[in-house]
Amino acid sequence: MSKKIIYLVTEDYYFLSHRLPIAKAALSNGYEVVVATHITAGKELIEKEGIRVIPTLFGRSNKNIGFQIKSFIQLVLIFRREKPKLVHCVALKSVLFGNIAARIAGVKDLINTIAGLGLIFTDERKKYQIFSWVARISARALLSRPRTVTIVQNSDDLSELKKMVFSADVVLIKGSGVDCDRFVPSPEPKGPIVVSLIARMIAHKGIFEFIEASRILKQRGLHIVFQLVGGVDYGYDANISEKQIRSWESGNLVRWLGQRGDIVEVIKRSHIIALPSYREGLPKALLEAAASGRPMVAFDTPGCREVVLDGLTGFLVKAKDAIALADAIQRLASDAMIRHRMGTMARRLACDQFSNQRIAELTLDIYKSVL
Repeated sequence: MSKKIIYLVTEDYYFLSHRLPIAKAALSNGYEVVVATHITAGKELIEKEGIRVIPTLFGRSNKNIGFQIKSFIQLVLIFRREKPKLVHCVALKSVLFGNIAARIAGVKDLINTIAGLGLIFTDERKKYQIFSWVARISARALLSRPRTVTIVQNSDDLSELKKMVFSADVVLIKGSGVDCDRFVPSPEPKGPIVVSLIARMIAHKGIFEFIEASRILKQRGLHIVFQLVGGVDYGYDANISEKQIRSWESGNLVRWLGQRGDIVEVIKRSHIIALPSYREGLPKALLEAAASGRPMVAFDTPGCREVVLDGLTGFLVKAKDAIALADAIQRLASDAMIRHRMGTMARRLACDQFSNQRIAELTLDIYKSVL
């Protein structure tokens, strides 16, 4: 029987940024690799790697119930037609939709990667409570089935998911990997200290606290350039509007670069990388910063604390505490020796524990154990 794997990912750009090295490793090991995803602009880039792409209606943003039913039926039909040996569902929505569709279509072997439990499981606001209840029941029903392995990316999620679905086969693989040949240490740039936050422009990435830290340090008379790198996520209900960001810019609180494809250069031109996120799976931005030998500042939250080892590769501060965030940034900004020492440790950690090769090998070991 053909060793065909279908990766189910909501958006093609996410597959390119987070799953491509693993898929290429699967290709090299004799698997036939197919990606079922919503197409934005990445189809040709994926196909250039020898990976077949199946466009889907399935995606992140459309919340219309009729559309969701239509996209679910499409997934069932795709799985029935393709007859994969294994379906690898990536991220929470893909896991919930993909597991049910695959079972209906007769697919027996499933791998799930949950890249952070996210707001549905962790947000206590009333609007999320019904979704949390549905997601928890679905998780217990789907993830505990035989021949199903679920991968989580940090120790906190491992503990929480095992409590939630105690009979599930849950494995910890930290992150999606980082290219240590592409992201390499470089000399610090000349000029004022630049601290960059690389993320989608949504509140839960700590954008407001980052701006407040900028305001605090300006009040202290320090000239530190705060930089936001990332686009507005219009499909997310906690997005920060372009108007709001432009108002911060006009107040000289931050410089916004928008969505960028040259993250290597962005990190090279930064002294410090900050990610005051409320919760992550295992953030790619911090992995890339670490591999580049840059010290980091983050909130002491799930995912972030796997990469930012307090006092070693950067500083962890209390979540949602803008003053503590400002203090940590000031400390790094004022001491080049600490920045160099932490950057060196960060590089070592990234390439020893989080390299693309290591993460791909661990993932392929799971494929082999299932098949």
